[in-house]
Amino acid sequence: MPFLTDEQLAVATAPENDRLLVTAGPGTGKTHTLVERLVHLVEVRAVHPGSILVLSFSRAAVGELRRRLRASDTEAAGIIPVTFDSVATRLLANIDEDGQWTEQSYDGRIAHAIDKIGEIGEFLESIDHVCVDELQDLVSVRMRFVQALLKTLNGGFTLLGD
Repeated sequence: MPFLTDEQLAVATAPENDRLLVTAGPGTGKTHTLVERLVHLVEVRAVHPGSILVLSFSRAAVGELRRRLRASDTEAAGIIPVTFDSVATRLLANIDEDGQWTEQSYDGRIAHAIDKIGEIGEFLESIDHVCVDELQDLVSVRMRFVQALLKTLNGGFTLLGD
């Protein structure tokens, strides 16, 4: 494992069912720690990459996570980080392909996904771990979406933010 501080190592190597909230200032290596956590979950804890949901607020953050996961040269490269907007749209498409949600704003889609969270059981059952990067950017409906996911899921989670 690339160089990690003791605190980062504790986060990266925690058991897959742990529920972690990691707060640290900007530039302290949270994204680096998250990538090492994901590699550890897949390579050591044998969590299937497709059962890990990695969420971030912006496309730029998602792109950076994807780049770093690919650069890890491990099976963790199969993890596909997504934005909240993207995952809400996918969830709704799976339960109601042509529903009224298709005409809603991103915030409206996320709110609708929260309302329908009980109907997306098959997807949720396939998730063993949720990671949320840039937690400090979550407000309003996106925060409620994360809260709904965490209440509904039985697996672990890793939340990182400033």
